[in-house]
Amino acid sequence: MLKLIIYTETFISDYVLELIRDAYLRSVDIEVHNIHLGSEVELCFNSVRNQVNASKLLDLLTMKFVEKDEYVKYVFVVNVDAYVPGLNYVLGVARMCGNHAIVFTPRLRQEFWGLPSNEQLFYERLAKEIIHEVGHTLCFEHCITPTCVMRFSNSVFETDEKSHRFCSKCETRLIKILKTIHKSWV
Repeated sequence: MLKLIIYTETFISDYVLELIRDAYLRSVDIEVHNIHLGSEVELCFNSVRNQVNASKLLDLLTMKFVEKDEYVKYVFVVNVDAYVPGLNYVLGVARMCGNHAIVFTPRLRQEFWGLPSNEQLFYERLAKEIIHEVGHTLCFEHCITPTCVMRFSNSVFETDEKSHRFCSKCETRLIKILKTIHKSWV
């Protein structure tokens, strides 16, 4: 079974966990732990941009949380704004075909955009970003299907347009991956 270990600086509702389980066809075990990544974030903070360098933080967390089992994935949910060189911001990053991903929460919240708070929408966005980044750890590239969770989002509003589920093509591939996982765990 695929295992997700989520280290989070924010509350993750049961609704988010159910969306993740649904997207991964109920073949995922999820652990959630609270964490504060203050010192790690400080090391990767760019004071000129007032953002964290997401690539550097991912490298740091990959070294700190070493995992040899390819079917155990670490997801860090952090309350800081982030960028990668060449982009103004990112909602998440992942080690392609690796074990580590990060989701950055500020831009997932309506308040960031000067809009009224909407916890339901925040949780949907959070789930989609976690599912998307874990997809990258499973070697999924971006998909061109508009509603696929693996579609690239240029903004959080494009995240709203896609589903929390994989499209039929990506789901077929996911099923093959999950069957491989189940064989290796027997």
